[in-house]
Amino acid sequence: MLIPVVLAAIWAGGIWLAALLLAVAGLMAKEWVDTCLTRGLDAPPWTASPNPAAVAFVGAVVLAGMTAALGRLLPAFAIIVAGGIAVAALTGLRRRADDVILTLGLAYITIPVISVTWLAHDIDYGTKTLFWVLAVVWATDIGAYLAGNLLGGPKLLPSVSPSKTWSGLLGGLIAAGGLCAAAGGMGIAPLNGRFVTLSVLVSLVAQAGDLLESRLKRHFEVKDFGTIIPGHGGVLDRVDGLLTAFPFVACIQLWTGSGEIIWR
Repeated sequence: MLIPVVLAAIWAGGIWLAALLLAVAGLMAKEWVDTCLTRGLDAPPWTASPNPAAVAFVGAVVLAGMTAALGRLLPAFAIIVAGGIAVAALTGLRRRADDVILTLGLAYITIPVISVTWLAHDIDYGTKTLFWVLAVVWATDIGAYLAGNLLGGPKLLPSVSPSKTWSGLLGGLIAAGGLCAAAGGMGIAPLNGRFVTLSVLVSLVAQAGDLLESRLKRHFEVKDFGTIIPGHGGVLDRVDGLLTAFPFVACIQLWTGSGEIIWR
């Protein structure tokens, strides 16, 4: 049900995409602080008096997202740094690992939002690039799930995610590459080895993002980051691969200077 909303916002662009990104960023920020700040507590940090570090974290994420939506990318990064300093000061890093992870979450959540905003500003290729990344990550998830369940086999990283297998990893890569090759054959995307290779690399990075979140959830001893999506956990649980895939693609485009390298 949420997929059409996401696709429509990307297609419409402008204020619609910005509104979607801000809403998602705000929800991810709340899930992050609720997870990082509630270890050993009976209630999230919003229940009684708001936790200052939680307020600073969510405020920095939303403010950086709004600044990026206005096209001010460098100030958005400055807000991330300032917000990180504020969160670190307010927590005092007393709980060491938990507070460090909380602080680093500012970059983890906000940089993907900035990446999507920056990619969308490419007049010639922005919308296509966003759709492409979504298609690759979704194909990866489906391919990994099917291959892992049908083929099974050796575990990928059992200490991080007991359910993930090497067959699932390869299934995700094949699904992403196969989808983009098929799209090239239909004239929807470039039909060349470079485009398929880039798609496979994005798939690999997305699966690394999935494993990163699995490791974080094991650290905090939680099954999901949230419960906002019945049966599927929180927003962070649904976008784990996208949080690494979008910055990766943004880095490729920043390095090459244009989205043309992907689409020619």
